[in-house]
Amino acid sequence: MSNTSTNIIQPKFKDRIQRTSYKASEKLAIINEAKKFNILAVWVRDKEKFSNAISTSRHVGAGKILAYSAAEEELLKWINELCLVEIAVTAGAIKLQMVTILAITCANDYSDASNKFHTS
Repeated sequence: MSNTSTNIIQPKFKDRIQRTSYKASEKLAIINEAKKFNILAVWVRDKEKFSNAISTSRHVGAGKILAYSAAEEELLKWINELCLVEIAVTAGAIKLQMVTILAITCANDYSDASNKFHTS
């Protein structure tokens, strides 16, 4: 075998920008500064949440809004009923029950949700 060097292609990675997490007190200070210069801050709508939160909290305003809140309440009731009679609830059973709830119980609230709902 000949001793040839092979060109190794190195993948290119973009420089990652470090995201910054701000405390609730810092967000309030930014909102107040933005008002001085008539700049609208994204956090203005959540000002009351920041005021009521612990000043060192970084999780205020974070989180996802439930897509099917009424269906999830029904699912929770179903899970609690099974737990009361000591029946094991598996992940697969929960997924199937959610599809059933969306198709039958909450069909009026969420049109075509049983087709759009994807389990993971």
